[in-house]
Amino acid sequence: MPDYFFLTTYRKMHIWLSGLSSYLSHPGLPFGPEDASDRKDYASDTEASLQIVRDLILICQRLGLEELELKREENPKFKYRRDRDLRPQLRAASGVAERLDGLLELWDFLERFKALNAALARLPSVSREEFQSLGWLLSAELAKFQASATCSTLDHRSSDGEFRFLIKRDIVVGIDFPGIQEQLEVILTEFFQILQLIRYIRDEMRQRFRIQKLLVLFGQCYHSYQGFVRLLDESRKYLESYEPEVVEAIFSTTFALKVETRKVFQERLVGVDREGGLTKAYAEMEDALGLIKNSFQECFINLIHLLNPSFDERRLFTDMNQRYQETVQLLEDLRLLHRLAREGEEDDQAWPRIIEAMDIFKKRSMQFLFFKDWEEVEAFDDRLRECEPGDRAHELHLFGIYLNALQGEVGKRAVLSKYRNQPLAAEASTR
Repeated sequence: MPDYFFLTTYRKMHIWLSGLSSYLSHPGLPFGPEDASDRKDYASDTEASLQIVRDLILICQRLGLEELELKREENPKFKYRRDRDLRPQLRAASGVAERLDGLLELWDFLERFKALNAALARLPSVSREEFQSLGWLLSAELAKFQASATCSTLDHRSSDGEFRFLIKRDIVVGIDFPGIQEQLEVILTEFFQILQLIRYIRDEMRQRFRIQKLLVLFGQCYHSYQGFVRLLDESRKYLESYEPEVVEAIFSTTFALKVETRKVFQERLVGVDREGGLTKAYAEMEDALGLIKNSFQECFINLIHLLNPSFDERRLFTDMNQRYQETVQLLEDLRLLHRLAREGEEDDQAWPRIIEAMDIFKKRSMQFLFFKDWEEVEAFDDRLRECEPGDRAHELHLFGIYLNALQGEVGKRAVLSKYRNQPLAAEASTR
């Protein structure tokens, strides 16, 4: 089964370029009111920008290497040196320089931009105007790159061909109105690209948690959402002659997305980089990302079911089966701990089994909780292991109350009610 969430190297570069350009040009947005950013020192933001520019140069190198490898496949006698600057070698390779002219110009710019950014990062403090000056330079270069033939070539290579084929074959296949099918394909493709970005943010959070860099990705998610809402508003007028039900669904989608994004960007993420340390910041950002993901994914699924009620969304969201089984395992382990805690209140002989079950839970299932719950579970674990025998019943009683509430929260997860008693996607698609 294809991985529809796979992002090419070029797509990742485009995400970071667009995100950094917006981050530099509109400091403070969309995380609260713009005037609040006037009083801020942008030294840490400037350092984050420098890290991203370095990463972008590495991405340019990877794209260059991919082109040189393609050249060598075409001509086995072609040689190049990985340990040397790739730009002169790319310019000297016939056929490659023409395709990558825009990328090479962008690469040259990023090297110069890195030096400027590094000089600014060495200042004891950075004002909003100084920080924004970087954004003006990058925005101009980004616009130039996006207008280049190289960008068109790389865009074409990175297009979501398999996803577009799936839409055409299995989702909008029954729509015969001229132009309507194509417009719905555009809506679904742009919608899914936001979901790809959300998945990418999740993966980046898990691999390396750097608050400022992640805020750049969250900001890009917000700007992508704004563009998508504009597309929905325009499409409503265009589709009104087709199906009132579809138009109503698009209106409902727009409203739901606006509510959730306002909650995340104007409330949850405001000040997340300045308050409470890394642990609290990670929990807040994970919670915010979960809200966005659930809202966007549910709206997307509702829309495709409106167009084709029999379509199994697990063909796209292949992790849903895994999430269902993980949640079931989590609930089973929580119920076991809860039962043992109740037994331990009455019978001290249950104590070794409680500690053993806690060890198993932490190794096997705790990872499936939201990160914000980990700290409380760890605190209960510490208190249980350190308390005197005479205090065990009281601690277990408190732990039992907590576990009961936690079971209730986990039990509300949509994945449980949605896929209970349904065949796995792989099984369903073979019928």
